[in-house]
Amino acid sequence: MSVSLPAKLEALIREKVASGAYRDESEVVGKALELLARYEAEVEAKREALRGMIKEGLESGESRETDIDLLIDELNAKFD
Repeated sequence: MSVSLPAKLEALIREKVASGAYRDESEVVGKALELLARYEAEVEAKREALRGMIKEGLESGESRETDIDLLIDELNAKFD
């Protein structure tokens, strides 16, 4: 496989190898892709959680007007 990278990324990869943190360029790219996959999985998990919360809200019944200041005061009183 051959990949073209901007000069800035090539320099970063070389710096990481030169620092001794990685054996070679492939290891740096492999670690970067591993972190990207982990990040994307976390983002998807957050999206799913948000979808669940939206669904729960939609299924919770009719909406009603709420005085936000009163609600905050009630919550503060409850948790004090």
